[in-house]
Amino acid sequence: MSLGWRVKEVNIEERMVTFIREKPSADDKKPDKHATAKRVSQEFKVLALKAKSRIKKPTKISKSKIAILQARLKNIERARRLRRKLWKPL
Repeated sequence: MSLGWRVKEVNIEERMVTFIREKPSADDKKPDKHATAKRVSQEFKVLALKAKSRIKKPTKISKSKIAILQARLKNIERARRLRRKLWKPL
């Protein structure tokens, strides 16, 4: 394994070391990602699709359900107001 540098000259008296940049050789090159990528089997694809279908996405509430909830909320508020009017301290 080479780091890309080679020692050219060492001078002990002056405490100097000279390095030379090496060109990377064919052995040191990293393999191409796409060349070494493994093919995904058909069985794995089927399993991945099944797992994806099991995960439920939050669904949007329909407008009719929202309207029913709003009507229920108004009825509860109205009932609270009526209870306050009917209850009077003595």
